[in-house]
Amino acid sequence: MKPNKILPIFCIGLFTVFDPIAFDFLTPALPLIADDMQITPGMLNGLISYYLLGVGFAQLWSGEFVDRYGQRKSVRIGAFLFLICGISVAASQDVVTWNIARFAMGMAVGICITAALSLVRENYAEEGGKILSTIYGAGNFIGVISPLIAGFLVVHYGWHSVLWAIASWGVLLVYVGFWLFPKSSLPTAQKFSINQWIQAYKHILSVKEYLIWALLSAFCYGSFIAFITGSPYVLAEGYGISGVTFSYFYSFVIGIFVIGSFVTQRFKPDLRLLSVLKYATLALCASGVGIIINAVLIYNLYILLAMIVVMSFTTAMLIPHGMGLALLPFEDNKGKASAGIIIMHVIAGASVGWGVTIGHELYGMSIGVAISLQAVLSLWLISKMRKMPV
Repeated sequence: MKPNKILPIFCIGLFTVFDPIAFDFLTPALPLIADDMQITPGMLNGLISYYLLGVGFAQLWSGEFVDRYGQRKSVRIGAFLFLICGISVAASQDVVTWNIARFAMGMAVGICITAALSLVRENYAEEGGKILSTIYGAGNFIGVISPLIAGFLVVHYGWHSVLWAIASWGVLLVYVGFWLFPKSSLPTAQKFSINQWIQAYKHILSVKEYLIWALLSAFCYGSFIAFITGSPYVLAEGYGISGVTFSYFYSFVIGIFVIGSFVTQRFKPDLRLLSVLKYATLALCASGVGIIINAVLIYNLYILLAMIVVMSFTTAMLIPHGMGLALLPFEDNKGKASAGIIIMHVIAGASVGWGVTIGHELYGMSIGVAISLQAVLSLWLISKMRKMPV
């Protein structure tokens, strides 16, 4: 790979994979925060939910912003806002301040992700799925070690250290955004027109390939969120798994996701990849059905764990390639197209997370139903594809 292509990959990874920092790093500290501040765990849900709302809200305008002002200026604003919000959370012990700062942090992350995905289309085009697979694999490796690092910090330095560690990530973002981020193409400045904005999204949503691949990646993302939100209740209440054991299993599942991302990154966007993705979607559907059957008839922990591993591996193949293929038709409006994908991810993830959490039961029925429904929809979508760009 040419040297001038390596720096964009690093920047895309840094400004795309935020979940290990936003979620996995924070989770071990939440029980201690609740105990120390004498508040219920539910009152801390805003640290997650307001963050997701901020990411989703940013997509309403970040696509237009990135297309108008370019990726470099966008990530600089996002990185600086992330740093300020991280410091605000770490320096405060007020829940309302935390919620406001986490919402703003979510907006910062939203604009950074939109700009980074736009950079994929600009620099790699047909290799976008491969690049995102590599990035997701490397980035989610952080998700494997984040809980371990956070646990070490909590034990030795208290839960405040975790919040300051998250804020310190903003220092790295600012440094890369201002001094290392590659110069991006900048379209001729035009006066903003709401009509042009609407017409641009009409054009994007009229592209059949975009809708198919973007929705497929969103449904697969929702399948993984079903595991994240539902499995702690199921494994603890239904199967008696301790918190420590669950953390090891969680890291293992993320590790499988990493392996799946690296395995699939070698495929080009041709008919061979289409065939691989169809089989992966079938396997995802089978994992959901397997979880349902186990929850109704068998109640076997190892069957449940095996199905979750299959889900992790297949979604690792489907999510990044779906995103890369969705962006491929667009030379212009890359930012808006990227924002549309993220909006779909946020809607699918939030809806599934809410549904699985509210409807959870002991043996994983809600997880299996959520995975199965989204896998069936994904299978229907991918059946509409008859050709690939290459």
